[in-house]
Amino acid sequence: MSVKYPNGQEPNYIYCSKDSKGKKYRYLLGRIEEGKVPAVMICMNPSKADLNQSDQTVNKLIKYFGNNGWVMLNLYCGYETKPKNIKFDFNEMNKNIAIIRAFLKLGKGSEVPIVFTQWGNLESRQLRYCEHEILKILKETKKKAFFFGELTLSGNPRHLNSRGQLNANDFKGRPQKLKIY
Repeated sequence: MSVKYPNGQEPNYIYCSKDSKGKKYRYLLGRIEEGKVPAVMICMNPSKADLNQSDQTVNKLIKYFGNNGWVMLNLYCGYETKPKNIKFDFNEMNKNIAIIRAFLKLGKGSEVPIVFTQWGNLESRQLRYCEHEILKILKETKKKAFFFGELTLSGNPRHLNSRGQLNANDFKGRPQKLKIY
């Protein structure tokens, strides 16, 4: 079943690709409005959202932060609904990291003072590598990274859709600053 974007919040910006085998990658998805600074969220990986359909995670981002526009980035760019099934492509991984760096340094993201992080537990070394690289980018671009709720037992910011872990009440409190080494 397809999830629709909230009315008036459909994305107007997407950067994605397909490889020769038809595997889809999404590097950036968002609604960027002239004269406004969008909310930027970094999660683990894209699930379903593209120009034509949303997903629960993107709709939560829009609901809580989307008044001035929104941008969804991910540690890894490959579409997968179950993170344990992610098939990593080293070239795509590095391309995603380069796109995030360019967006946060030079693009509309250069105006964003803070970034919300919600990627949950990272069960593969590839995802931990991506996290390390993204945290380096946040540090070099002087972005402040925040999360809502409590960190996971492994010290990661909880994912927006983790069952029983984040709900509407978590967004009513103050966001907490993520330590960037």
